[in-house]
Amino acid sequence: MIIFRKELLSLLTLFLCLNFTFGQTLKRYSCIVDRIDLHEMEGNRTLDSTGILLSNYRYHPLSISQFGVLSYYYFKDTGDSIYYKKCVDQIKYFKDTSKVHSLFNGKGMGLPYNYNFWDLKAPWYSGMTQGYAVSYLLRYYDLTQDEEVLPIIEKVAYVLLQNQEDGGTISKTPEGYTWIEEYPNSNRSPQVLNGYINGLIGLKEYCDFHPNDTMAKRIFDETYEGFTNSLHHFDTHMWSYYNRKNRGLSNKYMRYQIYEMKHLYELFGDEIFDNQRRIWSVMANKKYIKSKSKAYKFPNHDLVFPVNKISDSLLGRILPSPLEVHKEDQLYSSTLQLSNREKRKMKRKMKTECLFTPHTDSLKTANYLEIHHSTFNAQSNLAIYHRNAKNKLVPLATEIIATKGKIKISFALTEVSDLVIGLQGFNLSDSNIIEYDFFNTTLEKAPFYLFHKSGMMELKKHTNYKVELKTLNTSKATVFYKTGKSKKDLLLSKWDARNTVSENFEVKENSFYEFLVVFDYESPLTCIEMFEVSEAAKNLD
Repeated sequence: MIIFRKELLSLLTLFLCLNFTFGQTLKRYSCIVDRIDLHEMEGNRTLDSTGILLSNYRYHPLSISQFGVLSYYYFKDTGDSIYYKKCVDQIKYFKDTSKVHSLFNGKGMGLPYNYNFWDLKAPWYSGMTQGYAVSYLLRYYDLTQDEEVLPIIEKVAYVLLQNQEDGGTISKTPEGYTWIEEYPNSNRSPQVLNGYINGLIGLKEYCDFHPNDTMAKRIFDETYEGFTNSLHHFDTHMWSYYNRKNRGLSNKYMRYQIYEMKHLYELFGDEIFDNQRRIWSVMANKKYIKSKSKAYKFPNHDLVFPVNKISDSLLGRILPSPLEVHKEDQLYSSTLQLSNREKRKMKRKMKTECLFTPHTDSLKTANYLEIHHSTFNAQSNLAIYHRNAKNKLVPLATEIIATKGKIKISFALTEVSDLVIGLQGFNLSDSNIIEYDFFNTTLEKAPFYLFHKSGMMELKKHTNYKVELKTLNTSKATVFYKTGKSKKDLLLSKWDARNTVSENFEVKENSFYEFLVVFDYESPLTCIEMFEVSEAAKNLD
Protein backbone atom coordinates (compact mmCIF):
# COMPACT_ATOMS: atom_id res chain seq x y z
CA MET A 1 0.00 0.00 0.00
CA ILE A 2 2.86 2.40 0.81
CA ILE A 3 4.51 1.63 -2.53
CA PHE A 4 1.20 2.24 -4.29
CA ARG A 5 0.82 5.64 -2.62
CA LYS A 6 4.35 6.66 -3.63
CA GLU A 7 3.71 5.64 -7.24
CA LEU A 8 0.39 7.50 -7.22
CA LEU A 9 2.07 10.63 -5.83
CA SER A 10 4.76 10.41 -8.54
CA LEU A 11 2.16 10.08 -11.27
CA LEU A 12 0.18 12.99 -9.82
CA THR A 13 3.30 15.15 -9.81
CA LEU A 14 3.98 14.37 -13.45
CA PHE A 15 0.36 15.11 -14.34
CA LEU A 16 0.49 18.50 -12.65
CA CYS A 17 3.78 19.30 -14.38
CA LEU A 18 2.33 18.44 -17.77
CA ASN A 19 -0.76 20.55 -17.24
CA PHE A 20 0.61 23.55 -15.37
CA THR A 21 0.68 26.66 -17.55
CA PHE A 22 3.35 29.16 -16.63
CA GLY A 23 1.49 32.44 -16.99
CA GLN A 24 1.44 31.89 -20.76
CA THR A 25 4.69 33.84 -21.05
CA LEU A 26 7.06 31.06 -22.12
CA LYS A 27 7.07 30.67 -25.87
CA ARG A 28 8.51 27.43 -27.20
CA TYR A 29 12.29 27.82 -27.44
CA SER A 30 12.16 26.86 -31.08
CA CYS A 31 15.65 27.97 -32.15
CA ILE A 32 17.14 25.05 -30.21
CA VAL A 33 14.25 22.56 -30.03
CA ASP A 34 13.72 22.62 -33.81
CA ARG A 35 17.45 22.24 -34.54
CA ILE A 36 19.16 20.08 -31.91
CA ASP A 37 18.59 16.43 -31.03
CA LEU A 38 18.89 15.96 -27.27
CA HIS A 39 20.15 12.39 -27.47
CA GLU A 40 22.91 13.27 -29.92
CA MET A 41 23.87 16.30 -27.83
CA GLU A 42 24.14 14.12 -24.73
CA GLY A 43 25.95 11.40 -26.68
CA ASN A 44 28.87 13.77 -27.34
CA ARG A 45 29.18 14.61 -23.65
CA THR A 46 29.10 12.99 -20.21
CA LEU A 47 27.18 13.54 -16.98
CA ASP A 48 28.76 13.99 -13.57
CA SER A 49 27.71 11.83 -10.62
CA THR A 50 24.74 14.13 -9.90
CA GLY A 51 23.41 14.26 -13.47
CA ILE A 52 24.85 17.65 -14.51
CA LEU A 53 26.01 17.80 -18.12
CA LEU A 54 29.77 18.03 -18.72
CA SER A 55 31.46 19.25 -21.90
CA ASN A 56 35.02 17.99 -22.33
CA TYR A 57 34.78 16.87 -18.70
CA ARG A 58 34.19 20.38 -17.37
CA TYR A 59 31.17 22.48 -16.50
CA HIS A 60 30.06 24.63 -19.43
CA PRO A 61 27.17 26.79 -18.18
CA LEU A 62 25.76 27.46 -21.66
CA SER A 63 25.59 23.75 -22.53
CA ILE A 64 24.04 23.01 -19.14
CA SER A 65 21.34 25.62 -19.75
CA GLN A 66 20.68 24.40 -23.30
CA PHE A 67 20.47 20.80 -22.11
CA GLY A 68 18.00 21.83 -19.43
CA VAL A 69 15.81 23.67 -21.94
CA LEU A 70 15.86 20.75 -24.39
CA SER A 71 15.02 18.26 -21.63
CA TYR A 72 12.10 20.46 -20.54
CA TYR A 73 10.55 20.29 -24.01
CA TYR A 74 11.26 16.60 -24.50
CA PHE A 75 9.39 16.01 -21.24
CA LYS A 76 6.55 18.33 -22.24
CA ASP A 77 6.26 16.61 -25.63
CA THR A 78 6.50 13.00 -24.44
CA GLY A 79 5.58 12.93 -20.75
CA ASP A 80 8.56 10.63 -20.17
CA SER A 81 9.91 11.09 -16.63
CA ILE A 82 13.47 10.41 -17.88
CA TYR A 83 13.49 13.89 -19.43
CA TYR A 84 11.93 15.41 -16.32
CA LYS A 85 14.87 14.11 -14.31
CA LYS A 86 17.41 15.36 -16.86
CA CYS A 87 15.84 18.83 -16.72
CA VAL A 88 15.69 19.14 -12.93
CA ASP A 89 19.17 17.63 -12.43
CA GLN A 90 20.74 20.66 -14.12
CA ILE A 91 19.55 22.94 -11.30
CA LYS A 92 22.23 21.39 -9.09
CA TYR A 93 24.85 23.37 -10.97
CA PHE A 94 23.13 26.68 -10.19
CA LYS A 95 22.55 25.82 -6.54
CA ASP A 96 26.15 24.76 -5.92
CA THR A 97 28.01 27.83 -4.60
CA SER A 98 31.33 26.14 -5.35
CA LYS A 99 30.55 26.19 -9.07
CA VAL A 100 28.93 29.64 -9.55
CA HIS A 101 30.28 33.04 -8.47
CA SER A 102 28.71 35.61 -6.21
CA LEU A 103 29.16 39.08 -7.75
CA PHE A 104 28.16 42.68 -7.04
CA ASN A 105 28.13 42.24 -3.26
CA GLY A 106 25.84 39.21 -3.50
CA LYS A 107 23.28 40.85 -5.80
CA GLY A 108 24.50 38.91 -8.83
CA MET A 109 25.37 35.36 -9.77
CA GLY A 110 27.95 34.85 -12.49
CA LEU A 111 28.13 31.59 -14.43
CA PRO A 112 31.87 31.40 -14.94
CA TYR A 113 34.05 30.26 -17.80
CA ASN A 114 37.11 29.19 -15.89
CA TYR A 115 39.51 29.26 -18.81
CA ASN A 116 41.03 31.89 -21.07
CA PHE A 117 39.38 32.41 -24.45
CA TRP A 118 40.62 34.71 -27.20
CA ASP A 119 41.43 37.97 -25.39
CA LEU A 120 39.33 37.10 -22.29
CA LYS A 121 40.98 36.02 -19.04
CA ALA A 122 39.32 33.56 -16.67
CA PRO A 123 36.90 33.88 -15.08
CA TRP A 124 34.60 35.66 -17.51
CA TYR A 125 30.81 35.75 -17.89
CA SER A 126 28.78 35.69 -21.09
CA GLY A 127 25.58 37.61 -21.82
CA MET A 128 24.48 34.72 -24.02
CA THR A 129 24.91 32.27 -21.16
CA GLN A 130 23.34 34.48 -18.48
CA GLY A 131 20.30 34.97 -20.74
CA TYR A 132 20.04 31.29 -21.66
CA ALA A 133 20.29 30.39 -17.97
CA VAL A 134 17.34 32.68 -17.16
CA SER A 135 15.32 30.84 -19.82
CA TYR A 136 16.25 27.46 -18.33
CA LEU A 137 15.60 28.54 -14.73
CA LEU A 138 12.14 29.86 -15.59
CA ARG A 139 11.27 26.55 -17.23
CA TYR A 140 12.63 24.63 -14.25
CA TYR A 141 10.37 26.75 -12.01
CA ASP A 142 7.46 26.02 -14.36
CA LEU A 143 7.99 22.29 -13.77
CA THR A 144 8.70 22.25 -10.07
CA GLN A 145 7.42 25.47 -8.46
CA ASP A 146 10.65 25.31 -6.46
CA GLU A 147 10.77 28.75 -4.83
CA GLU A 148 14.45 28.35 -3.98
CA VAL A 149 15.22 29.14 -7.61
CA LEU A 150 13.50 32.57 -7.60
CA PRO A 151 16.42 34.52 -6.04
CA ILE A 152 18.80 32.65 -8.36
CA ILE A 153 16.83 33.89 -11.40
CA GLU A 154 17.09 37.47 -10.12
CA LYS A 155 20.81 37.20 -9.46
CA VAL A 156 21.62 35.70 -12.85
CA ALA A 157 19.59 38.45 -14.53
CA TYR A 158 21.33 41.12 -12.42
CA VAL A 159 24.71 40.22 -13.95
CA LEU A 160 23.15 40.23 -17.41
CA LEU A 161 21.96 43.82 -16.84
CA GLN A 162 25.24 45.36 -15.61
CA ASN A 163 27.73 47.26 -17.77
CA GLN A 164 30.58 45.16 -19.13
CA GLU A 165 33.17 47.54 -17.64
CA ASP A 166 31.77 46.71 -14.20
CA GLY A 167 31.71 42.95 -14.74
CA GLY A 168 28.33 42.61 -16.47
CA THR A 169 27.40 42.10 -20.12
CA ILE A 170 25.91 45.39 -21.37
CA SER A 171 27.82 47.52 -23.90
CA LYS A 172 27.20 50.19 -26.52
CA THR A 173 27.36 49.67 -30.29
CA PRO A 174 29.31 52.14 -32.49
CA GLU A 175 25.97 53.90 -33.07
CA GLY A 176 25.34 54.23 -29.32
CA TYR A 177 22.72 51.48 -28.96
CA THR A 178 22.56 49.19 -25.92
CA TRP A 179 23.86 45.66 -26.61
CA ILE A 180 24.14 42.35 -24.73
CA GLU A 181 27.65 40.99 -25.19
CA GLU A 182 28.39 37.30 -25.65
CA TYR A 183 32.05 38.14 -24.93
CA PRO A 184 32.06 41.21 -22.64
CA ASN A 185 35.12 43.45 -22.92
CA SER A 186 36.45 41.53 -25.91
CA ASN A 187 38.11 43.67 -28.58
CA ARG A 188 38.43 40.63 -30.82
CA SER A 189 34.73 39.76 -30.98
CA PRO A 190 32.38 42.60 -30.00
CA GLN A 191 28.62 42.54 -30.60
CA VAL A 192 28.18 38.89 -31.62
CA LEU A 193 24.75 38.50 -33.19
CA ASN A 194 23.64 34.96 -32.34
CA GLY A 195 24.74 35.21 -28.70
CA TYR A 196 23.03 38.58 -28.30
CA ILE A 197 19.73 37.05 -29.42
CA ASN A 198 19.78 34.35 -26.74
CA GLY A 199 20.57 37.05 -24.17
CA LEU A 200 17.63 39.10 -25.47
CA ILE A 201 15.26 36.13 -25.25
CA GLY A 202 16.27 35.54 -21.64
CA LEU A 203 15.84 39.23 -20.82
CA LYS A 204 12.38 39.30 -22.45
CA GLU A 205 11.26 36.27 -20.46
CA TYR A 206 12.68 37.79 -17.26
CA CYS A 207 10.77 41.05 -17.86
CA ASP A 208 7.57 39.08 -18.41
CA PHE A 209 8.19 37.25 -15.12
CA HIS A 210 9.17 40.44 -13.24
CA PRO A 211 7.08 43.20 -14.90
CA ASN A 212 7.87 45.64 -12.06
CA ASP A 213 11.65 45.51 -12.54
CA THR A 214 11.99 48.97 -14.10
CA MET A 215 15.73 48.71 -14.77
CA ALA A 216 15.30 45.45 -16.66
CA LYS A 217 12.41 46.90 -18.68
CA ARG A 218 14.39 50.04 -19.53
CA ILE A 219 17.41 48.07 -20.72
CA PHE A 220 15.19 45.71 -22.69
CA ASP A 221 13.47 48.61 -24.47
CA GLU A 222 16.82 50.26 -25.25
CA THR A 223 18.47 47.11 -26.58
CA TYR A 224 15.42 45.98 -28.59
CA GLU A 225 15.38 49.33 -30.41
CA GLY A 226 19.11 49.09 -31.05
CA PHE A 227 18.88 45.52 -32.27
CA THR A 228 16.14 46.14 -34.83
CA ASN A 229 18.09 49.14 -36.11
CA SER A 230 21.38 47.23 -36.29
CA LEU A 231 20.52 44.06 -38.21
CA HIS A 232 21.63 45.54 -41.53
CA HIS A 233 25.14 46.11 -40.16
CA PHE A 234 25.68 42.33 -40.07
CA ASP A 235 25.04 41.75 -43.78
CA THR A 236 26.95 41.96 -47.03
CA HIS A 237 25.30 41.73 -50.44
CA MET A 238 25.81 37.95 -50.32
CA TRP A 239 26.13 36.77 -46.70
CA SER A 240 26.12 37.70 -43.00
CA TYR A 241 28.76 38.40 -40.36
CA TYR A 242 29.28 36.78 -36.97
CA ASN A 243 30.05 40.06 -35.18
CA ARG A 244 30.65 43.77 -35.74
CA LYS A 245 34.33 43.09 -36.49
CA ASN A 246 33.07 41.49 -39.73
CA ARG A 247 34.19 38.02 -38.76
CA GLY A 248 33.12 35.38 -41.30
CA LEU A 249 30.10 33.20 -40.66
CA SER A 250 29.87 29.45 -41.32
CA ASN A 251 26.82 27.77 -42.85
CA LYS A 252 26.09 26.31 -39.40
CA TYR A 253 25.91 29.73 -37.78
CA MET A 254 23.93 31.23 -40.65
CA ARG A 255 21.29 28.54 -40.19
CA TYR A 256 21.32 29.16 -36.44
CA GLN A 257 20.62 32.85 -37.07
CA ILE A 258 17.76 31.92 -39.43
CA TYR A 259 16.15 29.78 -36.73
CA GLU A 260 16.70 32.58 -34.21
CA MET A 261 14.79 34.97 -36.50
CA LYS A 262 11.96 32.44 -36.62
CA HIS A 263 11.97 32.29 -32.80
CA LEU A 264 12.01 36.09 -32.46
CA TYR A 265 9.12 36.46 -34.89
CA GLU A 266 7.13 33.95 -32.84
CA LEU A 267 8.06 35.83 -29.65
CA PHE A 268 7.51 39.43 -30.77
CA GLY A 269 5.50 39.31 -34.01
CA ASP A 270 7.79 42.02 -35.44
CA GLU A 271 7.90 41.78 -39.25
CA ILE A 272 11.56 42.76 -39.39
CA PHE A 273 12.51 39.34 -37.97
CA ASP A 274 10.43 37.46 -40.50
CA ASN A 275 11.86 39.64 -43.27
CA GLN A 276 15.44 38.99 -42.15
CA ARG A 277 14.77 35.27 -41.98
CA ARG A 278 13.53 35.34 -45.58
CA ILE A 279 16.60 37.20 -46.83
CA TRP A 280 19.05 34.92 -45.02
CA SER A 281 17.20 31.82 -46.21
CA VAL A 282 17.73 32.94 -49.81
CA MET A 283 21.40 33.64 -49.07
CA ALA A 284 21.76 30.16 -47.55
CA ASN A 285 20.14 28.36 -50.50
CA LYS A 286 21.99 25.07 -51.17
CA LYS A 287 24.54 25.82 -48.41
CA TYR A 288 24.48 23.01 -45.86
CA ILE A 289 25.98 22.30 -42.42
CA LYS A 290 29.34 20.56 -42.81
CA SER A 291 29.83 19.79 -39.12
CA LYS A 292 30.57 16.16 -38.24
CA SER A 293 28.30 16.45 -35.20
CA LYS A 294 25.07 14.46 -35.43
CA ALA A 295 23.32 16.80 -33.01
CA TYR A 296 21.88 18.93 -35.84
CA LYS A 297 18.50 17.53 -36.83
CA PHE A 298 18.42 18.74 -40.43
CA PRO A 299 21.95 19.59 -41.62
CA ASN A 300 20.97 19.31 -45.30
CA HIS A 301 17.54 20.89 -45.09
CA ASP A 302 16.74 23.05 -48.12
CA LEU A 303 15.40 26.16 -46.41
CA VAL A 304 14.18 27.69 -49.65
CA PHE A 305 13.81 26.84 -53.34
CA PRO A 306 13.96 29.12 -56.38
CA VAL A 307 10.83 28.94 -58.49
CA ASN A 308 10.66 27.62 -62.02
CA LYS A 309 8.12 28.08 -64.77
CA ILE A 310 5.46 25.39 -64.26
CA SER A 311 2.97 26.77 -66.82
CA ASP A 312 2.64 29.69 -69.21
CA SER A 313 1.79 32.04 -66.34
CA LEU A 314 2.78 30.29 -63.09
CA LEU A 315 6.05 30.09 -61.14
CA GLY A 316 6.43 27.33 -58.57
CA ARG A 317 8.54 24.44 -57.41
CA ILE A 318 9.36 21.53 -59.69
CA LEU A 319 9.13 18.46 -57.48
CA PRO A 320 11.77 15.72 -57.29
CA SER A 321 11.21 12.34 -58.96
CA PRO A 322 7.74 10.80 -58.54
CA LEU A 323 6.92 7.50 -56.85
CA GLU A 324 7.58 4.36 -58.85
CA VAL A 325 4.03 3.42 -59.87
CA HIS A 326 2.45 2.62 -63.21
CA LYS A 327 2.13 5.84 -65.23
CA GLU A 328 -0.87 4.89 -67.32
CA ASP A 329 -4.22 3.28 -66.66
CA GLN A 330 -7.50 2.40 -68.37
CA LEU A 331 -10.55 4.35 -67.37
CA TYR A 332 -13.23 2.29 -65.61
CA SER A 333 -10.44 0.12 -64.22
CA SER A 334 -11.40 -3.38 -63.17
CA THR A 335 -9.83 -2.62 -59.80
CA LEU A 336 -12.58 -0.10 -59.08
CA GLN A 337 -14.76 -2.04 -56.61
CA LEU A 338 -17.94 -0.25 -55.59
CA SER A 339 -21.04 -1.33 -53.72
CA ASN A 340 -24.25 -1.78 -55.74
CA ARG A 341 -25.59 1.45 -54.26
CA GLU A 342 -22.43 3.32 -55.23
CA LYS A 343 -22.57 1.82 -58.74
CA ARG A 344 -26.12 3.11 -59.21
CA LYS A 345 -25.09 6.50 -57.84
CA MET A 346 -22.03 6.69 -60.07
CA LYS A 347 -23.96 5.51 -63.13
CA ARG A 348 -26.04 8.67 -62.92
CA LYS A 349 -22.81 10.70 -62.74
CA MET A 350 -21.06 9.04 -65.66
CA LYS A 351 -22.49 11.53 -68.12
CA THR A 352 -20.24 14.14 -66.59
CA GLU A 353 -17.63 12.24 -64.58
CA CYS A 354 -15.24 9.37 -65.37
CA LEU A 355 -13.91 7.27 -62.50
CA PHE A 356 -10.84 5.11 -62.16
CA THR A 357 -8.53 3.63 -59.54
CA PRO A 358 -4.79 3.76 -60.27
CA HIS A 359 -2.86 0.48 -60.46
CA THR A 360 0.13 0.09 -58.12
CA ASP A 361 2.61 -2.70 -57.55
CA SER A 362 2.35 -2.25 -53.79
CA LEU A 363 0.70 -0.03 -51.23
CA LYS A 364 2.36 3.37 -51.43
CA THR A 365 1.43 6.70 -49.94
CA ALA A 366 1.21 9.97 -51.81
CA ASN A 367 -0.06 13.50 -51.27
CA TYR A 368 0.37 14.97 -54.73
CA LEU A 369 -0.65 13.91 -58.23
CA GLU A 370 0.06 15.15 -61.73
CA ILE A 371 -2.32 13.71 -64.30
CA HIS A 372 -1.83 14.16 -68.05
CA HIS A 373 -4.11 14.08 -71.08
CA SER A 374 -4.17 16.16 -74.26
CA THR A 375 -7.78 17.28 -73.69
CA PHE A 376 -7.11 18.94 -70.31
CA ASN A 377 -7.36 22.72 -70.07
CA ALA A 378 -7.87 25.38 -67.41
CA GLN A 379 -11.58 24.48 -67.23
CA SER A 380 -10.98 20.78 -66.62
CA ASN A 381 -11.90 19.49 -63.20
CA LEU A 382 -10.72 16.61 -61.08
CA ALA A 383 -11.82 15.18 -57.75
CA ILE A 384 -10.19 12.58 -55.53
CA TYR A 385 -12.05 10.19 -53.28
CA HIS A 386 -10.68 8.06 -50.47
CA ARG A 387 -12.04 4.57 -49.87
CA ASN A 388 -12.63 4.24 -46.11
CA ALA A 389 -12.72 1.09 -43.98
CA LYS A 390 -16.38 0.53 -44.91
CA ASN A 391 -15.54 0.70 -48.63
CA LYS A 392 -17.30 4.05 -48.94
CA LEU A 393 -15.93 6.83 -51.12
CA VAL A 394 -15.20 10.02 -49.19
CA PRO A 395 -14.14 13.21 -51.06
CA LEU A 396 -10.67 14.45 -50.11
CA ALA A 397 -9.99 18.14 -49.55
CA THR A 398 -7.71 19.22 -52.37
CA GLU A 399 -5.88 22.07 -54.05
CA ILE A 400 -6.04 21.94 -57.86
CA ILE A 401 -4.33 23.76 -60.71
CA ALA A 402 -5.37 22.81 -64.24
CA THR A 403 -3.29 23.85 -67.25
CA LYS A 404 -3.05 22.73 -70.86
CA GLY A 405 -2.55 18.99 -70.92
CA LYS A 406 -2.00 18.64 -67.16
CA ILE A 407 -3.88 18.78 -63.85
CA LYS A 408 -1.90 19.18 -60.61
CA ILE A 409 -3.61 18.20 -57.37
CA SER A 410 -2.47 18.25 -53.73
CA PHE A 411 -4.22 16.34 -50.93
CA ALA A 412 -3.65 14.73 -47.54
CA LEU A 413 -1.19 11.84 -47.37
CA THR A 414 -3.11 8.74 -48.48
CA GLU A 415 -2.50 5.16 -49.63
CA VAL A 416 -2.54 5.24 -53.43
CA SER A 417 -4.52 2.01 -53.64
CA ASP A 418 -7.35 3.62 -51.63
CA LEU A 419 -7.78 6.49 -54.10
CA VAL A 420 -10.54 6.83 -56.68
CA ILE A 421 -10.10 9.63 -59.19
CA GLY A 422 -12.97 11.41 -60.87
CA LEU A 423 -12.52 13.50 -64.03
CA GLN A 424 -14.92 16.02 -65.46
CA GLY A 425 -14.63 17.63 -68.88
CA PHE A 426 -12.78 14.59 -70.21
CA ASN A 427 -13.18 13.75 -73.92
CA LEU A 428 -13.63 9.98 -74.22
CA SER A 429 -13.40 10.06 -78.00
CA ASP A 430 -9.71 11.03 -77.87
CA SER A 431 -8.43 8.16 -75.74
CA ASN A 432 -9.37 6.05 -72.78
CA ILE A 433 -5.80 6.12 -71.48
CA ILE A 434 -4.33 8.74 -69.20
CA GLU A 435 -0.89 9.14 -67.62
CA TYR A 436 -0.15 10.15 -64.06
CA ASP A 437 2.70 10.67 -61.59
CA PHE A 438 2.32 10.37 -57.82
CA PHE A 439 4.57 12.16 -55.32
CA ASN A 440 5.06 11.90 -51.57
CA THR A 441 6.44 15.29 -50.57
CA THR A 442 6.44 14.36 -46.87
CA LEU A 443 9.51 12.17 -47.42
CA GLU A 444 11.60 15.34 -47.16
CA LYS A 445 11.48 18.27 -44.75
CA ALA A 446 9.58 20.93 -46.63
CA PRO A 447 11.32 24.26 -47.31
CA PHE A 448 10.26 27.37 -45.45
CA TYR A 449 9.94 29.47 -48.59
CA LEU A 450 10.05 29.73 -52.36
CA PHE A 451 11.69 32.75 -53.99
CA HIS A 452 11.91 34.62 -57.28
CA LYS A 453 14.39 37.34 -58.33
CA SER A 454 13.25 39.84 -60.92
CA GLY A 455 16.59 40.68 -62.53
CA MET A 456 17.77 44.27 -63.10
CA MET A 457 15.27 46.97 -64.02
CA GLU A 458 16.06 50.57 -64.92
CA LEU A 459 13.36 52.83 -63.45
CA LYS A 460 12.74 56.51 -64.20
CA LYS A 461 12.88 59.37 -61.72
CA HIS A 462 9.73 61.14 -60.51
CA THR A 463 7.66 58.14 -61.59
CA ASN A 464 5.17 56.07 -59.63
CA TYR A 465 5.36 52.31 -60.11
CA LYS A 466 3.11 49.49 -59.05
CA VAL A 467 3.93 45.91 -58.13
CA GLU A 468 1.60 43.24 -59.48
CA LEU A 469 1.81 39.90 -57.71
CA LYS A 470 -0.83 37.19 -57.48
CA THR A 471 -0.19 34.25 -55.18
CA LEU A 472 -1.78 30.81 -55.08
CA ASN A 473 -1.92 28.43 -52.10
CA THR A 474 0.22 30.58 -49.82
CA SER A 475 -0.75 32.93 -47.03
CA LYS A 476 2.17 35.35 -47.17
CA ALA A 477 4.53 36.83 -49.75
CA THR A 478 7.09 39.58 -49.13
CA VAL A 479 8.61 41.72 -51.90
CA PHE A 480 12.06 43.20 -51.17
CA TYR A 481 13.88 45.73 -53.31
CA LYS A 482 17.42 47.02 -53.63
CA THR A 483 18.70 49.83 -55.76
CA GLY A 484 21.86 51.43 -57.16
CA LYS A 485 22.81 54.33 -59.39
CA SER A 486 24.59 51.94 -61.78
CA LYS A 487 24.50 48.23 -62.54
CA LYS A 488 27.71 47.77 -60.57
CA ASP A 489 26.25 49.63 -57.58
CA LEU A 490 23.18 47.42 -57.73
CA LEU A 491 25.27 44.22 -57.76
CA LEU A 492 27.07 45.34 -54.59
CA SER A 493 23.99 46.67 -52.77
CA LYS A 494 22.39 44.66 -49.95
CA TRP A 495 18.95 43.24 -49.41
CA ASP A 496 17.62 45.01 -46.32
CA ALA A 497 14.85 43.69 -44.07
CA ARG A 498 13.47 47.24 -43.90
CA ASN A 499 13.20 47.65 -47.70
CA THR A 500 9.93 46.07 -48.76
CA VAL A 501 7.16 47.19 -51.09
CA SER A 502 3.55 46.04 -51.28
CA GLU A 503 1.84 47.95 -54.08
CA ASN A 504 2.84 51.44 -55.27
CA PHE A 505 6.17 53.20 -54.80
CA GLU A 506 7.86 56.31 -56.18
CA VAL A 507 11.34 56.50 -57.72
CA LYS A 508 13.15 59.72 -56.77
CA GLU A 509 15.95 59.52 -59.34
CA ASN A 510 16.97 57.39 -62.30
CA SER A 511 18.14 54.11 -60.73
CA PHE A 512 18.59 50.41 -61.28
CA TYR A 513 16.33 48.17 -59.19
CA GLU A 514 16.07 44.48 -58.42
CA PHE A 515 13.18 42.80 -56.61
CA LEU A 516 13.10 39.64 -54.54
CA VAL A 517 9.82 37.83 -53.88
CA VAL A 518 9.91 35.36 -50.97
CA PHE A 519 6.70 33.51 -50.18
CA ASP A 520 5.69 30.83 -47.70
CA TYR A 521 5.78 27.26 -48.99
CA GLU A 522 2.54 25.68 -47.81
CA SER A 523 1.86 22.92 -50.34
CA PRO A 524 3.28 21.44 -53.55
CA LEU A 525 0.92 23.84 -55.35
CA THR A 526 2.27 26.99 -53.72
CA CYS A 527 3.08 29.33 -56.61
CA ILE A 528 2.87 32.86 -57.96
CA GLU A 529 1.84 34.33 -61.26
CA MET A 530 4.47 36.17 -63.27
CA PHE A 531 5.81 39.07 -61.17
CA GLU A 532 5.56 42.49 -62.85
CA VAL A 533 6.58 46.07 -62.07
CA SER A 534 4.93 48.72 -64.24
CA GLU A 535 4.17 52.44 -64.22
CA ALA A 536 1.14 53.25 -62.13
CA ALA A 537 -1.75 54.97 -63.87
CA LYS A 538 -1.70 58.73 -63.32
CA ASN A 539 -4.59 60.35 -61.48
CA LEU A 540 -6.88 62.38 -63.73
CA ASP A 541 -7.97 65.49 -61.86
